[in-house]
Amino acid sequence: MISDALEKIIIKRVDIGYELTGSDGVSIAVYLNWDPIEQMFRKADFSTEYIEMRKAEIDRGGETAIDETEE
Repeated sequence: MISDALEKIIIKRVDIGYELTGSDGVSIAVYLNWDPIEQMFRKADFSTEYIEMRKAEIDRGGETAIDETEE
């Protein structure tokens, strides 16, 4: 089970990298590359396939919430 805070993070691709926002729309962080976000997924015990699927979705212009029910 991942923490409630992590469950509410929304990740989207922006011009300079990846932006993490809370469910309230407030920006939490912007990362220049995917590595820190991937580490968050790994610490929450998501599979490599799930992480790659989420990254591909985000890179296509979508956004995603971290959701362990989809794992």
